[in-house]
Amino acid sequence: MIWYLLYPFRGTTEPPVLDPKHPIRDRFATFGYNVAKHSVTTITVSAIIATLLIYPFPFLFTNDFTSGASNLPHHVWSSAQPLKALDETRKPDVVMRSIWVHGSYMKALQPGVLQAALEIQDNILGPTINFNPRKTVNQVQIDDTQSEMSTDIRDTFHAVNGLSNSSWFFHSPLQYWSCSKEAIAADEDVIATVNKNLYQSTTVNVTLRHSIVFSGKRFEDHRLVAADALVITLVHMLDSPVGKYWERRAAQMGAKGSDHWRMIPSDGQSLRSTPYEFLFQPTATWESLALAVAYTMGAWWFIATLWGLRALKSRLGLLVAATTQLAFTFTSTFTICAIFKTDLSMIPREYYPLIVVFCGTENMLQLVRAVIVTPSSNHPTLRPKTFHLMDGIKIWGEGLSTFCRFATLALVFDFFYLLTFFAPVLTIDVRRPQLNDTLAASRELRYSSPERESTKPWIDFIFHGGRMPSTRIVGTWVLIIAVLICQWHFDQGILQTNQHLLGTTSTASSSILEVDVHQARTPTAWLSVAGSRNYVVLMTASRDGIIVSVGLDRWIRIWDAQHGGRSYVVEDPGSNIDPFPVLALAIDSDSNWLAILSKKMVALWNIPERRWGPTMSVDVKGRTPEAFFFSNNEVELIDPVIIVRHNGLMTELHMEDHISKELQICRTPLVCVEPHLRNLVVTNGSVPPPKIITASKRGCVHVAVQEDSGWVSYDLRLPWVSDDKDVNSILPLPALSSFLAIRNHSVDLVDIFTHNVTHSFVTKNIKPGTLQCVHSTRRRPQCGSVGLGSFAFMYTCIETGNLMMQSYLPSREGDTICFRDPDKPGSKTCCLWRETVERKYSIENPGDWQALQSGYVVGVRKLQDKGKQAASNQLLGSLGGSGLRRRGVSDRRSNSEHPGSKSDGWEVWSLGSRGDETSVPLNSVHDQLLLVGKLGPVTKVGPNSIAVALGNVVKLITVGHERYDRSVNESDKTFVGMAPAANRRKRPVLTRKRTD
Repeated sequence: MIWYLLYPFRGTTEPPVLDPKHPIRDRFATFGYNVAKHSVTTITVSAIIATLLIYPFPFLFTNDFTSGASNLPHHVWSSAQPLKALDETRKPDVVMRSIWVHGSYMKALQPGVLQAALEIQDNILGPTINFNPRKTVNQVQIDDTQSEMSTDIRDTFHAVNGLSNSSWFFHSPLQYWSCSKEAIAADEDVIATVNKNLYQSTTVNVTLRHSIVFSGKRFEDHRLVAADALVITLVHMLDSPVGKYWERRAAQMGAKGSDHWRMIPSDGQSLRSTPYEFLFQPTATWESLALAVAYTMGAWWFIATLWGLRALKSRLGLLVAATTQLAFTFTSTFTICAIFKTDLSMIPREYYPLIVVFCGTENMLQLVRAVIVTPSSNHPTLRPKTFHLMDGIKIWGEGLSTFCRFATLALVFDFFYLLTFFAPVLTIDVRRPQLNDTLAASRELRYSSPERESTKPWIDFIFHGGRMPSTRIVGTWVLIIAVLICQWHFDQGILQTNQHLLGTTSTASSSILEVDVHQARTPTAWLSVAGSRNYVVLMTASRDGIIVSVGLDRWIRIWDAQHGGRSYVVEDPGSNIDPFPVLALAIDSDSNWLAILSKKMVALWNIPERRWGPTMSVDVKGRTPEAFFFSNNEVELIDPVIIVRHNGLMTELHMEDHISKELQICRTPLVCVEPHLRNLVVTNGSVPPPKIITASKRGCVHVAVQEDSGWVSYDLRLPWVSDDKDVNSILPLPALSSFLAIRNHSVDLVDIFTHNVTHSFVTKNIKPGTLQCVHSTRRRPQCGSVGLGSFAFMYTCIETGNLMMQSYLPSREGDTICFRDPDKPGSKTCCLWRETVERKYSIENPGDWQALQSGYVVGVRKLQDKGKQAASNQLLGSLGGSGLRRRGVSDRRSNSEHPGSKSDGWEVWSLGSRGDETSVPLNSVHDQLLLVGKLGPVTKVGPNSIAVALGNVVKLITVGHERYDRSVNESDKTFVGMAPAANRRKRPVLTRKRTD
């Protein structure tokens, strides 16, 4: 490459020719002579060295995080880079603090060290024995200046009770013994306990891997046998009072001191505050296609060139030798990188063979040509001049990144194996020098004819082979392009695509020490071990196909599924409105306004006009409210925004007039709040007023109604059930003028106007907040009451974790389920609830699911070992950041027919009202979704679709054909209804779209 850059000064691109008596040239000539003379011995020595370097490869690299081995690269760009400073526009979202407890060298697993660590942990966090922070969340006021914090207040802020700006969680190796001093003392085999509980999870589903709770680990046969330090880690939001409490307690411990341990630093204050920036970005489609084309062209170029050289005994044998050398080079480089702890997981694995394939094959071809084309009558010192100088140029490397270090090392090994393995094989394979000279002379005569000179070299190479034009810079250009792509990803990708900040704060204003990221915190390992914090953390949708997602990258993106998946980011450079951190989202009934609830305000965004609207200040104490939605108001241009807090206080915000109204719905903490707003059925010539139904911790049910004088709250006295507990959740049925009052193992159907119980259903133990309902279009029987053709509800059973569906049909086909009082007369076609036919179905391991208007229940779960056939499934496309990218795959089967599917994949399943079950893999062969251990938000989109957040991807799953353009009245009548009976007989067509 340097000779091309020096062309304006030298007038030629050919490398300089060393004098035959030059020492370097003489040494290479002597080496080549000895290799040709002792070719078998040289090959044997080279093979022994390669074997010694290849043998440790499976033990040094692994995708199993049990041992502390290096991680093989994935199909993903990832990095964890310390930032020198943060500006005002970028603040850390999450703070991580840790304490390392050391004993004697590699003796951290001794009972005495464990008990001392437990004492430190309880001093700095409070009592943690049998830690179970699940509590009913109440409004909590905390004074940051207090030196003590009660256990109840501390546990209330835990992330398991709901994500807020005060959330926190911790993980510690002492959780293997439930943080019990007695359990540690009674444990006779600590090593066995540690290895047995390797896959134990915390309350926030963080697996207590050895790589995050121990440091300085030693493994034998994939079992931990010793550790140098115990690592206790606290992860909390920036404004969490638990983090501040940790700081105060650490300072107090440092000032107090102890005879059992020595604190470093002695004052308990951290010496450094280093923010980290995490990048996690799957390989793009264009990159995969470009790499596939590059590797294909490289293989074709090498094979075609080799096949065109006629002075070889066995072209196939030489091709096998070349492939073997490439494998030797590639594996040896990885082994050395693992020995020197070079982390290669930051760059996708597809990029690493570029150096070996292009530079290695180019060097081989140059050597073959130098040996074959040079006449045998020349002195041996004149023969190797072409390759060695050229290869010496190729060895230079930039060394500014992991990729450059790998490239440099790969070129060194390529040069070594080329001289000790490929060159001896070549000397055996090349025919007698006399034949070489004859062929060379004949080629010179043939190529010097006028007809041959007019032939273009590239066309001659394609049809004849062996006359490849000069390619001395192909490998160098490939290397430079690969380095530029890496630089682009790590510079622009971090700043604009997937930005995540993880900082450790202290009183120090700047970083005193720059430290490397711990081995267990490499991006791929950290994300996998920590349960893969999803990028999309909040999502909502409207029935018009508008999807709004909020990611940890502080981007609010709006998608329009109705118009081909077009999307844009909520941003206005000319405005100073900062909606972060986002606590809740809501979309009005017309899909015109998006309401964003932040810590101190509510901001409106105009969806079609892409601009900010009115804002109002509101203080929710940094906690996510129990409900946040738009109400209905026929007079105002913008519907009022309703906020219902956990303490029962409702706030109605009139955004245009900047007026707020409050109502105390209930005096006890609420556990469920549901709006009853979408019933547009006209009653007595008027539209029913909006209502809000709540259930409290004590089981009381209230209905807040908007009357002419304002909002009024009424207490509902539902019948007491002797063998069941109080109501714990509510499900409104606006189209039926009713709602469902849900207890532990029974459900009451209650009329919204009379407050009478229409019917009671007996169920299994219901997991609170999981019950959903679907029903057919509302009918009006001859008796004048409410009528239905079918009715079904589904829930998650607490004991089994299975989804249970209970459907109800009239006893005679064509009849109507009647809501009238059983004591009143009805028509011939009326079927009372006690006369209906009940059917029950169940789904094992349902994952996250939603009930759709079409009567189907659709969910997403981990791939099962055995799946059912997915008939008539069509995967229609991918909804990407720049529009709709078609990836049509028809007649896709379930996971049972995908032998390549792994247990960490996902599948979509559906259950019809008649018990028909269907499943299909969620990820196509084109997707590169890695390290996603938990689903993100799942929400309904339109009558027949759901949106699922999977990492930084939003999947749109449709049953049948979605219609977003229905009229408001029709949509509201069938808001949770089922399709007509003729349509219900059809099997579902699962379609999906992906939003990046």
